[in-house]
Amino acid sequence: MSRCRLIKVDDLDLHVEELDAVDGTPVLDITPWSSEFGPRGEIKQPTWTTRCLGCTSRSRTDAGEPTGR
Repeated sequence: MSRCRLIKVDDLDLHVEELDAVDGTPVLDITPWSSEFGPRGEIKQPTWTTRCLGCTSRSRTDAGEPTGR
């Protein structure tokens, strides 16, 4: 599962950025993000993962959505 930003819809072509996939890989499902699709309950994550990924935004529990860009 990967999270990306939808830039443009051109007929059946979706233009995205920040997708973690190999070019040409088929996309099986596209779902808009909402907190109901995220994990239930409190999120516990080691601090080293945030440091390694270079994430500097607020935590998931602050906004009910994943951290990242």
